[in-house]
Amino acid sequence: MSQYPEHSYIKTETYHKGKLVTKEYFDSNPEVFSNYPTTEQILNVKNQIGLTKEPEVYYTIIISEFGISIEDSKEASR
Repeated sequence: MSQYPEHSYIKTETYHKGKLVTKEYFDSNPEVFSNYPTTEQILNVKNQIGLTKEPEVYYTIIISEFGISIEDSKEASR
């Protein structure tokens, strides 16, 4: 859903029922996402990635009704 400048090697994607959702959909349907991971939980994951980041690796934090998962990829494969 967003990519933060201070963590330019990390992006987040939010899914609902297997489909990527836009920020607009997320913001306009808070009841749908009420039991998703909290902002604090997501920031903790970002901070943990920052502490263990490997050179030239990009990370995608996947947020869904099932929780948080992390995918990583080398720059060359992007």
